[in-house]
Amino acid sequence: NPSVIKEYTFKKLQITDFSSLIGKADKVIISDNTYYFVIDYKTGSTKFDSKYLDYGKGLQLPIYALLCKNDEKFSDMTIGGLYINNIIDSKYDLNLKEDSLIKKHLKLNGVSLNDYDAVFSFDSSISGGVSEFISSVKAKDELLKASKAIINKDDFDKFAEIAKTKLVEASIKIKNNEFDIRPFQDGNNDKSLPCKYCDFRDICFLREYQIFKPEPSEEDDE
Repeated sequence: NPSVIKEYTFKKLQITDFSSLIGKADKVIISDNTYYFVIDYKTGSTKFDSKYLDYGKGLQLPIYALLCKNDEKFSDMTIGGLYINNIIDSKYDLNLKEDSLIKKHLKLNGVSLNDYDAVFSFDSSISGGVSEFISSVKAKDELLKASKAIINKDDFDKFAEIAKTKLVEASIKIKNNEFDIRPFQDGNNDKSLPCKYCDFRDICFLREYQIFKPEPSEEDDE
């Protein structure tokens, strides 16, 4: 049976000579003493999307991957998944039946290891072909179907490296007192602009050209 660790505090990780990282996960689930899964609770409708990691956006799950990789507790185990659990979603459709609402509300979103046994040890409902608890995870003949939500171990390592790189970059900028005005906007979604709710927007010298709007690649569109 899986074991659950709540509010797990990771071992402190030295990022640079003048900065270190201390983190705590809402929940870590260990199955078969072999695989571990990290879950972070969110009160909004946050979704994990790896395509923006290179821009420093959505780094929380990759930071967990980095912390786990450097924590002796998990050194003999394999990472099975990194997930966000939205516990309050402002986009509820109140016309849905209650059962459907709960399913949509509780499903985990994130990434899972491309290993049927690992996912099954965490969520046995996958044996029915579609996970009842994890978004975008399906299986056939004990093989997981390819999707953006299914990744390899090397991809988890890549996430950890991206997180480390971005943390180092941020540490150096803070030390050098570099705080450029360059907010990130997700496509044309105005609500994603951090300035929208900033208390200092009335006295900020932000100009339109300073807003960073990454263009999706053809692969992202597909």
